[in-house]
Amino acid sequence: MNRLKVEHDGNFPYERVIFIDSTWNQTHKISHDPRLIHIPRVKLCGIESLFWRYQRGNPTTHLATIEAVYHFSLIYYRAFVSQEYEGDFDNLLFLFRYMFNKIRQLYDPKLLRAYATRPHLTE
Repeated sequence: MNRLKVEHDGNFPYERVIFIDSTWNQTHKISHDPRLIHIPRVKLCGIESLFWRYQRGNPTTHLATIEAVYHFSLIYYRAFVSQEYEGDFDNLLFLFRYMFNKIRQLYDPKLLRAYATRPHLTE
């Protein structure tokens, strides 16, 4: 985002942001569809997902859609609106957090494959 800010005189250069909401197996195919291939892309790097389901064959930096929306909004806000963030987007994760806690109540985190690959989630 900082590069976009510098290259476009402090203004976000796009009118819309599109998030692909699908399974990971479908995402690649959708994003490489000839009708979408010309659309500029942004990659959120270095953010690890807290999703409770094991994503076979995908790194832990593959985010759930709502995580991507949240992190993009937060990065955009800090880059183009204000460095001071006061939790404006935190409610986006309300249902995600609810399900995260529910899964932890229903299942022993030590037995879930997603948690086994990321032990810090069991804490």
